Amino acid sequence: MKKNILYSMLVIVVVLALSLGATMAWFTAETDEIVNTFTAGTVLISADETSVTPAEFVYNVNPGDCFEKVFTITNDGTKRMVIRTEAAALITGGWYDEDGDPWAHPVPDEPFVVTITVDAPGWEQDGDYWYYTASTPTHGAGVILPGDDVTIMIRVCFAGEEMDNEYQGKVFKMETVFEAVQASNFAPYHQWETDVFGTPPVTP
Repeated sequence: MKKNILYSMLVIVVVLALSLGATMAWFTAETDEIVNTFTAGTVLISADETSVTPAEFVYNVNPGDCFEKVFTITNDGTKRMVIRTEAAALITGGWYDEDGDPWAHPVPDEPFVVTITVDAPGWEQDGDYWYYTASTPTHGAGVILPGDDVTIMIRVCFAGEEMDNEYQGKVFKMETVFEAVQASNFAPYHQWETDVFGTPPVTP
């Protein structure tokens, strides 16, 4: 009797094991790994300067001369962008002596003999900066597409009789830097704290 019971239990265990094995033998499948790749875009710019006035005059300035300089700023990145330049850097400069050291006229309260004006269709001054804000129907205010460029021109004039012999051999320098930020997601508003390109929608 005990032998038959033991035999029956062994049969049950074997059947259970076969049943479990059969469960693991169903047809199955799974997909290959799906890889999502997100590559960050780039915001890159370059700037070139050309002189409308012949270069030989730029290096042999006379009192009363005026010169025109054109800056061309190119979007070398992959992102749409907007640009600006600091107003003070664009329209001011400084004098240096023959050794390259900063120089000031020896007479106190001597007037600044250089006048710089901006000829900038499509540019707008807001606070301390000039922004390129020209609009297009499809891309919005100031947006520069990859590969495109924009220009800005300045006129530099040296005074006549106010520019005395003390200025002979001296060098006037101005340094201009252009900045760029992505045009999307209201980045100019957040990065530069300006609303010339629009403001984010108000969320309730």
